[in-house]
Amino acid sequence: MIKKIFNINSIKTNSEELRKFHCAFNIANNSDLKNSIKKYGLLYPLIFWEYKGDLSLLSGCRRLSSLEELEIKNFEASVYKENELDVKNALLLGIEDNLSFRTLNPVEQAIILKKFKDLLDYSPKQLIDEISPIINIPSSVYAVENYLSLNNLTDKIKTALLEEKI
Repeated sequence: MIKKIFNINSIKTNSEELRKFHCAFNIANNSDLKNSIKKYGLLYPLIFWEYKGDLSLLSGCRRLSSLEELEIKNFEASVYKENELDVKNALLLGIEDNLSFRTLNPVEQAIILKKFKDLLDYSPKQLIDEISPIINIPSSVYAVENYLSLNNLTDKIKTALLEEKI
């Protein structure tokens, strides 16, 4: 892993490749984070992985969004070379980094389960045994299936669910 200074204009912030491994959802209200960045600067670098020739964000989606909104052009990030991680460890690193700052919401927990299922072909048993305890959901087939079903909702419904409007 290396530390690197990036210019935000060099990052394709809405590209599918950039967002392939991150799990953040509903990043609209970043006022506390933006205020912290204004006052103290970026305290914790974003984490990227150079994967298959593209830059993928493992952790720091809210920080990246806040930097864009604050029009801060240059920022520090940690960058892992492709050979330093595999897909499983890249996903786990992103989860652990996020959990060190905050609690994952149910939609993010659902996204994580889906990423392990889709990218690593995890079985329901593997999701229950390995991932459920990490992301703090009940270790049962029923719970995993319910969380996975959240991925089928529209973003509008997911947001309403998180805002407790439904």
